[in-house]
Amino acid sequence: MFADALSQFSKLIRSELQLARAEISLKVGQTMMAVALLAGAAIFLIATLVLLLMALAVWLIEIGMRPSVSHLIAGGAGLLLVAIDGFMAGIVLGLVCARFRDVPPIVGSFLQVLFFMTPIIWPAEMLGRWQAIATYNPLFAAVDVVRAPLLGVPTAETSWIILLVMTILGCGVTFAVFARFRSRIAYWI
Repeated sequence: MFADALSQFSKLIRSELQLARAEISLKVGQTMMAVALLAGAAIFLIATLVLLLMALAVWLIEIGMRPSVSHLIAGGAGLLLVAIDGFMAGIVLGLVCARFRDVPPIVGSFLQVLFFMTPIIWPAEMLGRWQAIATYNPLFAAVDVVRAPLLGVPTAETSWIILLVMTILGCGVTFAVFARFRSRIAYWI
């Protein structure tokens, strides 16, 4: 779902920019395009989170699991960090996809490979002595901080640290990239 959200996010930013460019003159366009880009991204993020929470509620009811309040709070905090990371990655990928039109299929293929490299559908314990590689995988940390509390098991020791570092780095990189290239976005579409 995360890979699909990032792929759709990159396409959404391009379509939002095209719509904004059609409606706004270039003189006002730079600031308004930045606002349109962020508004479209925020709407997409909220819709994705609502769908994810609805699916999670149905799943928990279906399997008859009743996690404790502390587990729900930890899972919600993890989901919030994952959403922030997805928002930041989506903005950067959206800008790259707006600049280079052949990048969206590459992003989809790359995310599929990352999905199979991350212990989501297979347990990390299968790696044996190489389990540390999976433990330090940022995508595993993102999955672990949401999945483990909801299943009632402890998260890996490094998952929260890795996810917080990735969130801080992601915010910094996104801010720097957006600040550097926001004046050029109007010309990329």
